Amino acid sequence: METDVLEILQNFHSDGLFVAPNIPSKKAKNASACYGMPVSVNIYAIVDSTVFGSAKNGLAFTSEGLFWKNDWTTTSAKNHMSWEELINTSQEHAVDGSELLLGQDCAFGMAGSGMKPAVLLKLLEKLAQKIQGNTGTTETVEGSNVAQACVTPVADANGEASVGNTASASVTAENLPPEGVTTESVTPAADANGDVSITNIAPAGGKAESAAPASLKPEKPLQESSPKPAFEGSYQREYLDIVNAVAKRHRLSQQIQIAPAIKVHKVRKVIEISEGKIEPYDILMIVDNTFMQTTKDFLVVTPHAIWAKGTLRKVESFSLSEIRSIRCDKKTLFINDYDFQYLDQFSENEVLILTNMLEELVVALRKSDSVSDTDEQLELPAALDTLLSNIYEVVLDDVVSGLRDKGYPENKQLVTSMAECCFSTFFIVDSHLKYRHQDTAELVGQYLLAQTLSGLFALMSVERLWRRTEVKSTYVMMQCSVIIRTCQYFERQGIALRPNQNWYLQLFQTVMDANTLEQGAELIDREMGNLSADRQLAIDCAFKSGKGVREMLCDAL
Repeated sequence: METDVLEILQNFHSDGLFVAPNIPSKKAKNASACYGMPVSVNIYAIVDSTVFGSAKNGLAFTSEGLFWKNDWTTTSAKNHMSWEELINTSQEHAVDGSELLLGQDCAFGMAGSGMKPAVLLKLLEKLAQKIQGNTGTTETVEGSNVAQACVTPVADANGEASVGNTASASVTAENLPPEGVTTESVTPAADANGDVSITNIAPAGGKAESAAPASLKPEKPLQESSPKPAFEGSYQREYLDIVNAVAKRHRLSQQIQIAPAIKVHKVRKVIEISEGKIEPYDILMIVDNTFMQTTKDFLVVTPHAIWAKGTLRKVESFSLSEIRSIRCDKKTLFINDYDFQYLDQFSENEVLILTNMLEELVVALRKSDSVSDTDEQLELPAALDTLLSNIYEVVLDDVVSGLRDKGYPENKQLVTSMAECCFSTFFIVDSHLKYRHQDTAELVGQYLLAQTLSGLFALMSVERLWRRTEVKSTYVMMQCSVIIRTCQYFERQGIALRPNQNWYLQLFQTVMDANTLEQGAELIDREMGNLSADRQLAIDCAFKSGKGVREMLCDAL
């Protein structure tokens, strides 16, 4: 059975799913410690359902079945299910919002997971069929199962397939093999219209059963050629993970395609116009600025540069290391105050969202290539990641208890959404905090100050949210808990933040008492004393981060 389970898992690709032997040691260690598994079990794969990737909540596929741990928002009668129980309850499995129902009053919460409940349900169906020995049934390929698996372009004569080993598609009955024929190899490819269909279908045993008369059968079997990759090579997984993680935090226009789900004909056009200066697998994002989607006018992001081709202009580029600022004025995108691209096919709001996304993406890509950074600079993301994963559930508990004490009705969705926004604000701040202090305490203080103010400024500026008493109360409790728990966490590490938590709480209350953002900034300057250069940088960063945080809050709440 172990071989069957691993075969399915290793050939199934999705965000949030980590399969042996490629399970990060940190996730494996946390899963073993938190999911209640016996020491003797072998872990085949883990579904991480935490917002910040610690895998302290999640589901493990093991030699003894499924083991999982939920956060506080999901209740389950038990947290272990043998393979036999999984098969016997398969008819009861279903998706309910962000939860996967496993029958027998069991549920697995996936609100923080990169994997969708419907995708995990499909995986469990495949496993149940494999274990039962139902290998003779024809399976339908769902686009959600393969959307993130692709790293090699497959194209038809017109180049209309998405970039990837497998293209996203929903396969209909007319794409499937004849009744009674089982599939041994199924490769999605594109037809002349750019739609994906199933080709290269080989019957089990290598020979097809046919109902046609023998006289009508060809003397020699038809030899179907496999779709060939449009380009040689493959993506670097690190860059794919970065661009997809950043893109998820922004509501980008449909005219923007993110690798690996980029149409091959768009990649070809960019290569043609750039005269080969841009490599196909370097293209992480294409912004098509043409009415007919011909990609003759574009903006492209690669791991090391941003490229653009505007109307009546030649191809231009900025190295990521040279970029000091990215901003927009209506539909014009500026890099280092140079009018880099005029995006006339986008609305002003879409250009603003794209600008915020590019600011964040440039910082993330630049960090991934920073091999000469000092140890202190490299430690910062790890310190924040450890902090956030350690205090996340504690903060949730603080807020739930506070709301209960005040007599508010339980609203799990609001609390969870607010928590994700508060914690994600740290990452938005990270993309704007250009100058960082080297001392750990001062460094964390910069981030905490910028995160506190940017979140508060953003929420106060959205009047329809700020007027909602439940939203305002939840946010205030959430942010106060983040401040207190952050200070306590570093104190336990022997690092005392300067100033202490009372200073941050007083600052938070001071800004809340202001009627406008401008008045809030004046009160900070007047009542908090002379601010150091580092804290002034953090306040400037808070204002710069405000647009991105506001967009995130509006989308979530």
